[in-house]
Amino acid sequence: MKLFIITGISRGLGEQLVTQLTQHKQRIIGIGRTFTREQNILATSNSNLLTLIGFDLANTLSFNELKIELDSKINDNAIEVIFVNNAGIVNPISKVGNIKEDADVERHINVNYLMPVLLTNYLLNKHRGPMKILNISSGAAEASIEGWSLYCSSKKAIKTFLDVVNKENMQLTVEHIDPGVMNTRMQKNIRECSVEDFPTLNHFRGLKNNNKLMSPEDVARKIIKGYLIK
Repeated sequence: MKLFIITGISRGLGEQLVTQLTQHKQRIIGIGRTFTREQNILATSNSNLLTLIGFDLANTLSFNELKIELDSKINDNAIEVIFVNNAGIVNPISKVGNIKEDADVERHINVNYLMPVLLTNYLLNKHRGPMKILNISSGAAEASIEGWSLYCSSKKAIKTFLDVVNKENMQLTVEHIDPGVMNTRMQKNIRECSVEDFPTLNHFRGLKNNNKLMSPEDVARKIIKGYLIK
């Protein structure tokens, strides 16, 4: 039996992963800041499969509260736990020296790096059975893109961290996937910034204008088939 723990499920890819995995009758713990009406209905009608935990992953100081929520739900070492590290933010998009709010830097690092580190450490300590981590990565993890100093470095940092953890734990499997450019709110945020802050802006606007963005629904379907339910 598998237990999926998925972060960043409020919308986009995470929302689709939860919806489709529920349709596959899988057990899921979904973590997000907010939930749609449809998600709440889905959780109510599938209470034996889907549990929703409302939590802001930027709030690392309250991590103990999240651990208490998870403690009561991860209690069988015979199951395989699959942690899908999906939550991620791209803001602030700006050249270093022009970022106006220190809190934006802290929030970015907490969501993209520190919280996945804390969750990984917690899960490996809590669950002694087989475990898999699917890290939803990005091409930015292997690139140096102006305006994305935080995004590139945080994506690279969590990838490196998980690769080391994979070597340290025989019961663990880690896989990274770059889902490509999807039609999500993150892409909308990117298109709304300035060329001064993000010189590659016109490339991303072109992807939207030329209908080159993939749908989260299609990407989720491919991930489930290729990485989660084989």
